[in-house]
Amino acid sequence: MKLALLAAAWLTGIFLGSRVDTGLLPLALLLAALPAAILLWLLGRSLWPVLLAVVQLAGLLRTEAFQVTEVALAVQETETVTLRGRIDNDPEATARVVKFVVSVEKIDRAGKIIRPDTKALVYASPTPSLISQRDDSYFQHGDTLFLQGELRQPQVYEDFDYPSYLSHQGISGILRVRRTELISQGEGSPAATWKGWVFDLRRELSEGIQAALPEPHSALV
Repeated sequence: MKLALLAAAWLTGIFLGSRVDTGLLPLALLLAALPAAILLWLLGRSLWPVLLAVVQLAGLLRTEAFQVTEVALAVQETETVTLRGRIDNDPEATARVVKFVVSVEKIDRAGKIIRPDTKALVYASPTPSLISQRDDSYFQHGDTLFLQGELRQPQVYEDFDYPSYLSHQGISGILRVRRTELISQGEGSPAATWKGWVFDLRRELSEGIQAALPEPHSALV
């Protein structure tokens, strides 16, 4: 029952976030949730109302990046490009490669340098040096990379409009990388630093949940 309530709060937050412009209000309320939780604890009251509110606010924040942008990288056919960009999310390791989103700083298309305001979904293999230096997904949020590979336009899969799904996240192309070079790591604005800290915290919480709860409960949480 409690897991169902958490899931309902999460989905409600996502729904509300897709319908209204919340701005920084969810973040401000999240910061206010901690003293509210401490007060309830001191009074001996249940923390469930605060927990449900936090999950709902997290769902609202989840829609922050869902802004449709101009499709600047889309191509009709696959083309070989090189680009420089910064990892904008928490990289996810799959069976063969690592998947992550890059905010493109500049791209070389047949000798023409473009500086589009867009993102690319990247599939890349870590270099031997990254494998020797890092664990887990090897790539990290905030890494600035030089990437070379095949860029293509997202395709519609049966009844799933994949291009529209990616477009709502600001992603306008898919890059399968043949060559990767790490230029710098952990650099960026204070907002990017804060975002990286949130990703690290989420990863630690996820590992703790996986260790504490059996499936399917841990996956739902």
